[in-house]
Amino acid sequence: MSSLHSDGSAPYPSAHDSHLAGLCSGSLAAAAISTSSSLSDLVPIAIQTVALALHLGLRASEMAKSLEGGSARSTWSMIIPGLTNEGASELLHDFCLRNVSRFSPLHDQSKTNYFIQQVPELSRPFATAYSAAGVTVSGPPHTLDLLRDSLGDNLSSPLPITTLPINAPYHAPHLYGEDDVNTLLEKFFLSEDASPPPPATVVSFGTGHLVWAGTTKHRLREAIRDILLRPMLWDQAVLGYEELFKLQASTGIRIIQIGTRAGDALQRHLDRTLPGSPATVVTIPSGRVALSDAETRRRGRPKLAVVGMGGRFPGASSPGALWNLLMDKVDTCKEVPPLRWNADTHVDPTGQAKNTSKVRWGCWLDDADKFDAKFFSMSPREAPQVDPAQRIALMTAYEAMEQAGLVPGRTPSTREDRVGVFFGTTSNDWCEANSGQDIDTCKCDDKWTPFRE
Repeated sequence: MSSLHSDGSAPYPSAHDSHLAGLCSGSLAAAAISTSSSLSDLVPIAIQTVALALHLGLRASEMAKSLEGGSARSTWSMIIPGLTNEGASELLHDFCLRNVSRFSPLHDQSKTNYFIQQVPELSRPFATAYSAAGVTVSGPPHTLDLLRDSLGDNLSSPLPITTLPINAPYHAPHLYGEDDVNTLLEKFFLSEDASPPPPATVVSFGTGHLVWAGTTKHRLREAIRDILLRPMLWDQAVLGYEELFKLQASTGIRIIQIGTRAGDALQRHLDRTLPGSPATVVTIPSGRVALSDAETRRRGRPKLAVVGMGGRFPGASSPGALWNLLMDKVDTCKEVPPLRWNADTHVDPTGQAKNTSKVRWGCWLDDADKFDAKFFSMSPREAPQVDPAQRIALMTAYEAMEQAGLVPGRTPSTREDRVGVFFGTTSNDWCEANSGQDIDTCKCDDKWTPFRE
């Protein structure tokens, strides 16, 4: 998708030329894209949206385990072809009537209508998507197995029942509520402009109507509702698109489908109902690339793994603090601190004076002089003469190993004779700047390159 817009082959979706929609979790992507005006605007929103999708998936996975347990690979959904909306309601009701004894062993056949209410609601199958081609039914895997067996050869459609690779319950208002929506939205903390540009149109597959909410957070709220609380109404959404194109008197329609074939069905409908507006389909496969068995064996397991990070940055004393600084769009450029040099006496904009800088602005590390010499077994006499970059390297390397939970000798891979430390340097500026000073032999570790390697 990004390459389609970054190479100029297609303009970025905007309010005047694009309409977006997403199936299930794809509605999160549609919400994020619709409220950004360029790829650069999309990046911070996309990062937060991916995190939100992860938390949503974890919530659904927790629900699946609490209801069914067992293997996380169990199928929670199947498509029953040729089934109408009314037919789905009848089928599911009849299924519960016939199988009430499996859920309530003490039921009384003469009071079946009463005991249907005693079938645990969490164990009942439920419809999660409606279309002219059929209905998607979801439920705990053991319930779906019973339903599939009970259907047998009684279906009117010649097409077989299709199980879907869905391993948790979605589109289930009896399992989730607004509290779940609010809890998930707490994970989205991106600040938004007070007057954002007009967002692109989004059609909800949960209602079949346009999503009118303007901000990203409001659109994500509707997307989460579509995913957790609303069954998908394919036919209504298609009709919504049809009305949009009629109002705009479109002469040509380009459908870009990503990781799905749903656009093909939309094209067939529009070609039938809007013959004057020919529709074309562009298919972009999903980002997942399946490797062959031979390729997997050839590549083997990765040789490297990043298990910890440490660092010092202007305005940030750790990678986590740097992340917050970037998210808040903080400009760290400021006047040179007095600890470095006196800007009034050592700055010459003309560049003519010796030992001066032409500019008084820059991005500076905070507390670059702070160092716990005793912790690193360094004498008080030696520590002030060591290059500050080397002192920072010592501290950040220790922080990275501490973050990774590495303890010498705890495992075979952390035996001290199996650990190598590699440190690179690019210049000797500290040594060169101080070579004329009255520095004793404690300075030799910085002067001679082998001591740094």
